[in-house]
Amino acid sequence: MARDSSARRVRCLETSTLSFELEAALRRLRPQRIRRLSRRTDDRLPWVHEAPLIGTPVLLDSTVYIDTLQGRSPASLDTLISMRLCNHSSVCVSELAYAFGRLSPEDSRTAPALKAIGQVLKEFPTHRIQTPDAETWGLAGILSGLLARLAADDTRAKQRRLNDALLYLQGTKFGWPVVTGNIEDFDLLNQLVPDGRILLYRKAANCRVRRNARRRYGKLEVTESGGRSRRRKRGTRALKL
Repeated sequence: MARDSSARRVRCLETSTLSFELEAALRRLRPQRIRRLSRRTDDRLPWVHEAPLIGTPVLLDSTVYIDTLQGRSPASLDTLISMRLCNHSSVCVSELAYAFGRLSPEDSRTAPALKAIGQVLKEFPTHRIQTPDAETWGLAGILSGLLARLAADDTRAKQRRLNDALLYLQGTKFGWPVVTGNIEDFDLLNQLVPDGRILLYRKAANCRVRRNARRRYGKLEVTESGGRSRRRKRGTRALKL
């Protein structure tokens, strides 16, 4: 009898703990809101080119890696990430690794693209990679669903919205601005959870990848073909890993 009573107390404690966590998340995110969301005008958004070069560490979105590899990162982004301490998310590791399954091996462009992405993934220092915890996953589920409803989102974008919410909430938890070129989605996330921080950028005006142009990325300089070049010289811009 005593054993049954003890087991019931444990179950009640577990239930109350889970209920408390859910209730806290609901109070924080207020999913009962119904007002539709729309993107704010540019003059109300925080931009990379306006941010001080010296400041808190930042968390990078996958757009930063992709635009850097493709030679589409603006000079202001290159300068900022060379000066700030950069952190990475396992969410972006997954998004980059997606290419290894998605790109066709029959396409001649696949091998060099995967080589370049592979170099980036290998350069991530493990102590700078952050993984969402259970609380962040739960909050991200609510937040991405709220965003889908209030932004009249297509259900096909569900996984993308969930990844964005995970990354945004990771940055919020640690007090790191998320650096991203995904202006619309992260503006809407910032409206829903204003205590988070974002730094936005647009791709460089000249979006053509210059042949043999070297994109400096951490300890590597990645060429358009994805090859490894000489180590960077002192004073050149590089992503601080």
